[in-house]
Amino acid sequence: MKKHTRSPTQKLMKEYDVRPQSPELLTSNFSGGNQQKIILSRELNTEPKVLLVGQPTRGVDIGAIEFIHKKI
Repeated sequence: MKKHTRSPTQKLMKEYDVRPQSPELLTSNFSGGNQQKIILSRELNTEPKVLLVGQPTRGVDIGAIEFIHKKI
C-alpha cells in the first residue's frame, strides 16, 4: 500500500471498526462482516447522491447494525 493512502485507510478502518485494522491485508482476508464494513466505508466515503444497498447489515455483528443504519 502506498504511503499516501495508508493514513486515510487507517482512519476509515477505525471509524468503521474494521478488525484487524491492517490496511496491508487484502479484503478477502477479512471476515464477511468486516468485508461489509469495508465496502460500506468505501462507498459512503465518496459522498454519493444516490446509494442503492441490499442487506447492508448482513453478516455484521449486532453492535455494527445500528452504526451502519446511522451511516446510511
